[in-house]
Amino acid sequence: CSPPPPPRSPPRTRCPGSSSASAPTRSRRRDG
Repeated sequence: CSPPPPPRSPPRTRCPGSSSASAPTRSRRRDG
């Protein structure tokens, strides 16, 4: 997966597996 974002930015692009990763994963697929 992509590298972890800086501590200043919110944990949006995190490794897959977390419940929060489910939301950003959908948006990324639509963009692609």
